[in-house]
Amino acid sequence: MTQINNKEEVLSELTLEQIKNNWSALHGGDQEPWPENPDLQNLWLLFHQGQYRKAAEEAEPLFPENHDAIVVACKALSTWAHYLESDDNEAKSQLLRAAKLAETAIAELAKPSPHHKNLYYQYAFALGRYGQKISITQALADGLAGKIKQALDQTLALDSNHADAHTALATYQAEIIQKLGKFAAKLTYGAVPDDALSHYQQGIELAPESVSARTEMADGLLMVYGKKRLKDAVAIYQQAYEIEPLDKLTELDHGLAEEELKDGGYL
Repeated sequence: MTQINNKEEVLSELTLEQIKNNWSALHGGDQEPWPENPDLQNLWLLFHQGQYRKAAEEAEPLFPENHDAIVVACKALSTWAHYLESDDNEAKSQLLRAAKLAETAIAELAKPSPHHKNLYYQYAFALGRYGQKISITQALADGLAGKIKQALDQTLALDSNHADAHTALATYQAEIIQKLGKFAAKLTYGAVPDDALSHYQQGIELAPESVSARTEMADGLLMVYGKKRLKDAVAIYQQAYEIEPLDKLTELDHGLAEEELKDGGYL
């Protein structure tokens, strides 16, 4: 995927009322419920405006009394690191920080519950993005694949309609297939193209307004099938591009789709 490395530009005009009105579309992927706690509402407002570092800074002190705040912190750190941080070492540091926050919060739970599904998802997401920034040799040595798969499986066990987890599980398989080849990927990690494609499709069906579900699927098709599925990938990038951004993150994902289409000469 083309990487966006620009300075943070916040959408300060975005209001809490707008976020609430668009909540089902903004969180169709992670199924995060609308928070009744005013502190959490303000944290999510900062996040959706694109004030990722500030959201993380204000969220962390609320733990351990408020596990839900850690979800905001982890998502904010990972979003900043993946989309906006130009220093690769700093990006990796922030992703590991997000993973550690989620891991610590998970360890505090008496037992897994659907309410805390996004702690597991954010743990997997942070490790997954971190894994994209290191060598396959290091990723395998660190056992990242097993940790990511276990966390995504736990997320889906708690909420089978978690669209982002389906998409992440698909990308997990697509990247392993791309790096190890179909035979080794299936033999070692059980990663197969048909299963990846099925999870991508579920991600889109469960979150039809998600831009990232489509950009991730388009990327995945190219990772697994290469130019054989280029036409399909372009069509999916175009679908993503046609979705109107509702916050900073969807604006960033929309920008990724636009860049892919421009790079290929389709816009």
